[in-house]
Amino acid sequence: MKRKDIAFIVFVIGIAIAISGGAQVPNKELGNRWPDSLPIFFTGFVIALAGLMWWRSCAASFAADLASAKSGKSDFLEHLARALKDVTSLEERLDSMQTDAIKDVIDEILLDRIHPFVEDRQLLIDRMGMRDAAEIILKAASVERKLNRVWSASGDNHRPETVKSLIDARQDLARLVESLPSSPT
Repeated sequence: MKRKDIAFIVFVIGIAIAISGGAQVPNKELGNRWPDSLPIFFTGFVIALAGLMWWRSCAASFAADLASAKSGKSDFLEHLARALKDVTSLEERLDSMQTDAIKDVIDEILLDRIHPFVEDRQLLIDRMGMRDAAEIILKAASVERKLNRVWSASGDNHRPETVKSLIDARQDLARLVESLPSSPT
């Protein structure tokens, strides 16, 4: 669970305590002007306030991380361009490679190129908007599935399916890279 989620939970618990503490009415017959549960209310209020401040600081930290990523410190779209280069290189060497070597290269491409792109998808959405980013994310998911098919076919030692899936993955990846904006805003 992320710190931001824990902070939100603390905030909600504080609100619940404050509501339950403030729900009691003062006993006018005994001459009380304030309810007996006033300390519970203030305790809940303080917990809610602390949770809110913690939650907002987590949000501000996320915004600062996002701003540094937008400033070019992490150009995640470059991962896809490098993945295309790696897949094209694999396709050229495919005939001379053994099954385990193909699986190792596909693992590297997935771990070093595709997965970092997937992890940074929120930055893509923030940069391009949901509609444009969704199209790119869907195309990238298709490429990832096809690369997984290459890995599986290679593991099954089914050479024709390995070649066909790799060609399909490279073609889809090439179309995806062509559709990417050259400099996202």
